[in-house]
Amino acid sequence: MSKTRSIRWDKLDNTANLFPSIAGESMTNVYRISVTLTDEIDSEKLQEALDIVLPKFGLFNVRLRMGVFWNYFEENGKKAPKVHEENTFPCRFIRPNKNHSYLFRVLTIRTE
Repeated sequence: MSKTRSIRWDKLDNTANLFPSIAGESMTNVYRISVTLTDEIDSEKLQEALDIVLPKFGLFNVRLRMGVFWNYFEENGKKAPKVHEENTFPCRFIRPNKNHSYLFRVLTIRTE
């Protein structure tokens, strides 16, 4: 008896089909959402929270796939990306193959 799992996917519009072919390290178009907290961040707890919450947010729980005629977003079944401490430019190019195929990353930084 085999269980088949249905994978959710969403077709992209024409602009979204062109963008991956022209985007690269020199033109990343990464958007940054920043939060300033008063308490120190526990990276391990933040990672646990990301692991729990990510499957509930379909727009973030995707990977970009290349079809025969068009690109599409497919549900990403991989584990959540690792939480890292910010050590370079936060809006640098995201390499999906080094980020569990996710198109976002979670960074922390200590400010004093």
